[in-house]
Amino acid sequence: MTRDPAKRTVADAVAPLLFAAVALGIGWALRDMALDDPFITYRYAENLAAGRGFVYNAGERVLSTTTPLYALLLAMGRLLTSDLPALSNGIGILSIWAGAWVLYRTAQRLGRPAAGLVAGVLYAAFPLLWLSLGFEVPFYLLLALLGFHLYFRGRTTLAAIPLGLATLTRFDGAIPAGVVFLLAGVQALRGGQGSAAQRLWVGVAWPVLVYLAVMAPVLVWLTWYFGSPVPVTLGAKSAQTALGVTGFYAGTTFVQGALILAKAWFSQTPLYALLAVAALAGLAAAVRRDRWALALVLWAALYGIGYHVLRVAPYHWYYAPFVPAGVALAGLGVAWAVEVHGRVAGAGRVAAAILAVATLLALGISDFRIAEALRTDALISPERPDYKALPEAKTAVYRQVGEWLAANTPADADVGVTEVGVMGYYAKRRMVDFLGLLRPPVAQALARGDVAWALFHYQPDYLALTEVNPLYSYDIRRDEWFRAAYAPVQQFPDARFWGGPVTVYRRIVPRSVAQTVGVLPASATPLNVRFGPAIQLLGYETEAQAARPGQSMAITLYWRASAPVGDDLYTFVHLLGEHDIVIAQRDGVPCMGGCPTRGWQAGQIYADRVLLALPQTAYAPDRAVWEVGFFSPTDGHRLPAYAESGAALGDHIRFGAVDVRPNVGDVPNPQDIRFEGKIALVGYDIDRRAAPPGETLRITLYWKALAPVDKDYTVFVHLLGEGADIWGQRDSMPQGGLAPTSAWQAGQIIRDEYEVRVKDESPALVCTLEVGLYDAATGIRLNVVDADGHVRDNRALLAKVRIIR
Repeated sequence: MTRDPAKRTVADAVAPLLFAAVALGIGWALRDMALDDPFITYRYAENLAAGRGFVYNAGERVLSTTTPLYALLLAMGRLLTSDLPALSNGIGILSIWAGAWVLYRTAQRLGRPAAGLVAGVLYAAFPLLWLSLGFEVPFYLLLALLGFHLYFRGRTTLAAIPLGLATLTRFDGAIPAGVVFLLAGVQALRGGQGSAAQRLWVGVAWPVLVYLAVMAPVLVWLTWYFGSPVPVTLGAKSAQTALGVTGFYAGTTFVQGALILAKAWFSQTPLYALLAVAALAGLAAAVRRDRWALALVLWAALYGIGYHVLRVAPYHWYYAPFVPAGVALAGLGVAWAVEVHGRVAGAGRVAAAILAVATLLALGISDFRIAEALRTDALISPERPDYKALPEAKTAVYRQVGEWLAANTPADADVGVTEVGVMGYYAKRRMVDFLGLLRPPVAQALARGDVAWALFHYQPDYLALTEVNPLYSYDIRRDEWFRAAYAPVQQFPDARFWGGPVTVYRRIVPRSVAQTVGVLPASATPLNVRFGPAIQLLGYETEAQAARPGQSMAITLYWRASAPVGDDLYTFVHLLGEHDIVIAQRDGVPCMGGCPTRGWQAGQIYADRVLLALPQTAYAPDRAVWEVGFFSPTDGHRLPAYAESGAALGDHIRFGAVDVRPNVGDVPNPQDIRFEGKIALVGYDIDRRAAPPGETLRITLYWKALAPVDKDYTVFVHLLGEGADIWGQRDSMPQGGLAPTSAWQAGQIIRDEYEVRVKDESPALVCTLEVGLYDAATGIRLNVVDADGHVRDNRALLAKVRIIR
């Protein structure tokens, strides 16, 4: 069908203005969009522009950005403005506008202007693109769409240029490039001037060479600069996948992530059903006539299959490459309804209008929800059904933390974080990222399941951790070493962020570093014990012979390998009290992660300083010994130990003596465990630390009313085994009901005794004394809170008790 040239001129003039109105309007409303990951790239650009090199941490040549070309583009833009987040958002807004225009021009050239107009408007309004604002994603999609456009114009060689740039922007740009070259090859084989070989050379081989030539300078430079053009983040993302860390929920797959996004959008408005109808109608039209749209569908399909097969940990911006195919099909679906002829032509136009308006309205509702989320002062709860279709309200508080670190920490300090983007950009400090995006050894530790390795290995000067999941699956707040080594210095609340507040901690003990010595120091106690065929424990040193609950103890172990070890082995260092009960322990890579056994050199002596912290709740008095050995982190198998004479010692060695002394107080084993600011457990005692099944333990608790208590609570005292099994329990009102909590006076200390009988069927094991209070009417426990009122648990875990048979 031939179009009126006048109408075409008007359409060509109106279309970009329409796209501009949509893209610039939404872009202005979302101009403050900030997500965490892009700030990694911003810091690369900032450092390069400032002459510090194309690095994240100065002096560390590690490629952590997945978009080297975009980082270079931002570095050039840094010459114009210091506000890189605003610059990147501006590039994204203009890229979405231009991408809509390219889609329109492509469809127009192929005789589908109405489809192109609808597709362009939907593209400019699509919320997934706006949720990717600040990333390289809009710019990348623009380059890929430009490559397709030039190919459909018959300019495959010219198309290779934006496709090469797209691949340098995101390496999965090789997928649209591969689709274009595949289509060009099929076209060449179908016929034309010259031989098949000549057509393949001109139509495919030469464009591929141009494509490679475009990428070659940057790839060669990256290889020279970093040793490889492959970002280390690929290994980190793979390790995160193994741990279940994703941008959605733990263990979410790529397909599940797509379903979660779809469910979130449908929860905002059911009008998305009409977008799906339009896309399905467009797919039918594409199969029947508009085969050009199938090229975009093939791109999306190969992309989705690749990410699914590779088991990539999904994040919402990973789904943006599906948008061009989706809006193109929706545009064709609307255009198909317009072109219905005969008696139903009028109905077809009405249906087309309804589809176009409804789909645009659906996208507009989602865009409005995004803008609303950016400006709200209320909590954006993860319980919201559309939560995963909204930007997380954490970047504002992360920026506050980063700016505080920049103003209040030494310039040479290093900072450990779980999410490194925003905080790292504004902190301007050397960063340690616990998810492996900046340093390959961290990703390797994650791959073997050691989430806390980076903390123990690097022991940063400062930490910035969220209240919820501060170190993902590792509960850092229960780590006695962490509690002894770090102290909170500043807290940053934000009512909008469900994971807050964010707390900054400062290390208050010296960093344990890997050291080597020439000989065993004269101050050390010799041991000369061999583990396995090649590892010797020459001796040890302790800095104290006594400690109290809540204090830390340091021991230095002197290791020597008689031959290369070959494997990464872990040490276990236990402080054993009476009845072989573990008071404190540290299991992991030697030297707090600093000297893995795989790298040990034969004959070299390694000084392994281990810091243990005794729990505040540890029972005292007690008499303890050290227990040390090696085990495999893969299967838990321990290395056999041998004396200097060759005699077998089992799978560990015990030595030394440590006196665990009680803290001074008005009651035994003084504590300050607060239950919701109402009641505190201020001490406890137990008549013995070991008992067989059927016998009774006598436990005394000391309570203190912090304020008048408004109701009567029941006390529970449990012997808690592995897997939350209870092997002895007693639930009762205080003093058997003679001292109800409602009668307690503020400041009063109540002595409360319980007899707990060990169950007859109990196996031999070590149990933990679990204590707390609950409302008998509802069964709801009182929470244990810290001094700032933050919930830590709903029970107190006290002494350990061994059940013997």
